[in-house]
Amino acid sequence: MHVRVFLSRYRGYLTCPDCNGTRLRREARDVRVGGKTIDRVSALTVSQARTFFSDLALGEQDAAIAGKVLAEITRRLQFLADVGLDYLTLDRLSSTLSGGESQRINLATLARLGARRTRSTCSTSRRSACTRATTSGSSRSSGSFATRGTPWSSSSTTPT
Repeated sequence: MHVRVFLSRYRGYLTCPDCNGTRLRREARDVRVGGKTIDRVSALTVSQARTFFSDLALGEQDAAIAGKVLAEITRRLQFLADVGLDYLTLDRLSSTLSGGESQRINLATLARLGARRTRSTCSTSRRSACTRATTSGSSRSSGSFATRGTPWSSSSTTPT
């Protein structure tokens, strides 16, 4: 028997009387946004949090300060909703997710990254290939997609 397993019999879990299990300092618990503290917002589900942040009314100065942060929060909440995990609470540890839940997040993240890379790479390659084809006097039409020695190209020479 491992020592860790043996000692686990004597270990207990108690809720901290100071923070009531939120794991936040007093200063952090005192900050309110939209009338809610950060521990109350993090106890919301993804769908409830999306509603909370979309309905959040901020003053002009507060909106200027929090604009980028709110946009990123909204983007990430939308991602979780798109993957079908809108029932999860925000304060849930990632280690407590089921295998299927974490796999959905990983696959969707990879799919988005791959789509974003492919889209930006292809549009950049087409533009540069089209420019090269029209300026060099080559016989290629300006709408063709010229590859530059890529693994999937038929020739390994770089067009001029």
